[in-house]
Amino acid sequence: MIIKGYKAFNGDRTNQKGKLFEEQKIYTVEGPLVFGTKGNGIHFCERLEDTLMFFDAMNKEVAFAEVTSLEDVRESWDDYNEYYDMYAARSLRIDHFLTREEILEMYYNMPG
Repeated sequence: MIIKGYKAFNGDRTNQKGKLFEEQKIYTVEGPLVFGTKGNGIHFCERLEDTLMFFDAMNKEVAFAEVTSLEDVRESWDDYNEYYDMYAARSLRIDHFLTREEILEMYYNMPG
């Protein structure tokens, strides 16, 4: 299943486990897809703002990327915490790291 979404990183473009991610590269994991901090899979969200649940952007530098899942994806719904549209993918392509200006433009031009 192909899903477009967003993934947040530390400001140096590493994930919470310290692995560096690069634009236009595909990352893949082995084993069963499981959500959570001790889970397995490359996690991402359908909406950019939902990635902020996992990174403290108020107190540290955060990088955001547009991503595309390429195969085997699991969706998570957490009604208790109202977290929706979260995914764990077997393979994920980092399409583009967003600039601050691109993010502001994206929200400035939202319909509604």
